[in-house]
Amino acid sequence: MIDEKLQLLERSGRYLGRIPCRRTRELFECVAADLLQGVDPRERLGLSGCEGQAVRLARRNFYLLQALRLIQGDSRRARLMGLQKEITRFLSIIWPQWRELSEPPAETSELRSCLFFARRAGVLPGSYRQLVNIANCEIKPIQISHDSSETSIAPEIE
Repeated sequence: MIDEKLQLLERSGRYLGRIPCRRTRELFECVAADLLQGVDPRERLGLSGCEGQAVRLARRNFYLLQALRLIQGDSRRARLMGLQKEITRFLSIIWPQWRELSEPPAETSELRSCLFFARRAGVLPGSYRQLVNIANCEIKPIQISHDSSETSIAPEIE
């Protein structure tokens, strides 16, 4: 069954070059790579879970800001660079072992727990610049209106 799906995915890959829109072609290539690596492509497409993308993004950023507070450094830049290194290490070494867990192991450091929950909420930023943008925003708590089922998030810029 899995071999059949992989063959189908490989065959469809031959036709990706015929897609005229470069962005669509790149998206299909990334989704195919996710599938081959055992990663749920719904995250890349913004379709994972039943909650909205803005809520997941706010949750991810909240945990990243918590992780940033745990990084030691003489300056904000040093702390951001330290967080970037921790994210790289986490994604390459730890996340592949933990991706199926619903909670981080009990003996895990607070920093790694924050990265675990941030990754659970969404894709972690891959560049220093993205981390700077996240650090420049203060995330307000998520407010759920009791009168309706709407959820609102209003990040404020410092």
